Amino acid sequence: MKPEIILLMKFIPAPAYSGGAKRNLSWIKFLSKHYKVNLIGFFDKKYNDSKISDLKKYNINIYGFTFKRNIIKNSFKSLMFHKSLINLQYYDKNIKTLLNNMLQNNNISFIMCEELAMMNYCTNLNVPIYFDDHNIEYILMNRTANYNSLPLKLLLKREAKLIKKEELKSFKKAKKIFVVSDTDKQQINNKYSNKTIVVNNCYEILKKPTLQDLQKNIVFVGNISWKPNLHGIKHFIRNIFPKVLQKENDITLHIIGSNIPKQIKQITSSNIVIHENASEREKNKIIDESRICIVPVYFGSGTRIKILEYWAHYKPVISTTIGAEGLKKSSGTYICDDDDQFANLIINLMNDKNRINKTGEENHKIFIENYCEEIVYGDTLYNAINTK
Repeated sequence: MKPEIILLMKFIPAPAYSGGAKRNLSWIKFLSKHYKVNLIGFFDKKYNDSKISDLKKYNINIYGFTFKRNIIKNSFKSLMFHKSLINLQYYDKNIKTLLNNMLQNNNISFIMCEELAMMNYCTNLNVPIYFDDHNIEYILMNRTANYNSLPLKLLLKREAKLIKKEELKSFKKAKKIFVVSDTDKQQINNKYSNKTIVVNNCYEILKKPTLQDLQKNIVFVGNISWKPNLHGIKHFIRNIFPKVLQKENDITLHIIGSNIPKQIKQITSSNIVIHENASEREKNKIIDESRICIVPVYFGSGTRIKILEYWAHYKPVISTTIGAEGLKKSSGTYICDDDDQFANLIINLMNDKNRINKTGEENHKIFIENYCEEIVYGDTLYNAINTK
C-alpha cells in the first residue's frame, strides 16, 4: 500500500498552460507513482474545475477551492500586520481547516508544498514539510520593482522585503528545499545549503519534426498574464520586430499563450498571429513548422520552461540573459540583450537552414542530457525525499 501524502499547490494544474503549472504537473506525475496523493489548491481562475479530468489518469484525490481576490482587505492586512500582500491573497481558512482535519484523521507521511504562498498553511504542524520554491520570490519581486515607476516601485520594494522575511522562515521550516537551478540555490542562505536540492524544470521527450520546408516564423510561448512575459513580448513587438520587418517583411510572429490581455490582442498586423489557449497538438505543430523561438524576458526568477520546450522541439533559440538564466549553456541558444543585435540575429539565422538544423540539434542534446522528465524525476529524487 502506498504511503499517503498531501500536495499543496497554489493552482491545480488543470489546464497546465503556464510554466509553473507544468512544473506542478511534473510533480503530480512523479509523486503519484510512489504515494497516495491528496492534492489541495485553488482551481484555475478562468477554467475553475472544467479541466479537472486532465488529472484523472494519475489516480489522485483532488480538493479544489475557488480563488477569490480581495485586494483592498488584504492590502489593509499587509499594512497592519507587515505581511506580504501576495501571500495574504492566497490564504483561505477553508484550506487550513481541511488540512488540519486530514492531518488528524489520516496517517500522512509528509506535506509537499509548491510555491511560497502555500507555506502559509504549514505552521505548527508535526509532519515533515518539503518546499518546492519555483522562484526565489523576493528576487523576482525586486526585479519586477525595478521595471516599474513610482509609486508602484516603492510598494513593490516593500513587498520584496516582506517576502524575503517570509521566504527565510519557510527555508527554516522545511525538511528539504527544492529549487530549479544552481543559480537559485546560490541565492539561499548558506546554512540551508545542506538541505537544498536542485530539481531542474523539465519537459517531455518529443519526436523529431519531419518537416523539411520550415516556415519563416518566429515563436513565443508563455502565460502572457505573467508580468515578465507581458513586458517582454510588448518590448519585442515595439522595439525589435519592426527592425526585423524592415529587412525581412515576410516573417510572421506567432504568440502562443494563455491569459492574453486586450493590449496584446488589439495589435493589428498581418505579421503577428495570436493563439490563445491553443491545444498541445496545435502548439506543437506551430513550433515544429517554425524556424526560430524567442525569449525576450528582461526580469524574473527561476528558469524558463519555454526554453526547454523549444529545445525539446529541436529549435534554435534567441534569448535575453535573464531569459536563459539558470539553464546550462548551449551553442544553439543565442544570448542577446541589445535590440539591434537581437533583430540582426533573427535576420541572419532565419535564412540559414543548415545553421537552424545544427543549432536545433545542439539544443536538443543538452535537453536530453539534463532536462527531460525521465532524468529529472528519477530515482535520485525519490531517494532525496526518503532520506533523513
